[in-house]
Amino acid sequence: FNFQPLMFAYTIFFVAFIQEFLFRVVLQNAFEHRFGGKQAVILASLVFGVYHLPHLQSTYTGHSLNSLGACLQIAVTGLGIGACYLATRNFWLVTLFHGVWDWKLWL
Repeated sequence: FNFQPLMFAYTIFFVAFIQEFLFRVVLQNAFEHRFGGKQAVILASLVFGVYHLPHLQSTYTGHSLNSLGACLQIAVTGLGIGACYLATRNFWLVTLFHGVWDWKLWL
């Protein structure tokens, strides 16, 4: 049985949907009203990276530098996603990007 379509749907409609709603629609928009667009993208991206730290620590057991490096990479990815959301205000675009990104990591 080929699980690829199921995993793709899971990453888009569960993981990416929930995370992008939380980090872009809720958090980035709240930061934007308080601090402005660029600062909102940076702050939401940092929170996005830190949010992934517990998962990364379990992945890189005993390797704190690896998990911190991966956390930084995720925050940088969040900068790109956040900038795209700031420019387009298209929730579905960033959700699709995030879902495809995660799905490709699992291949």
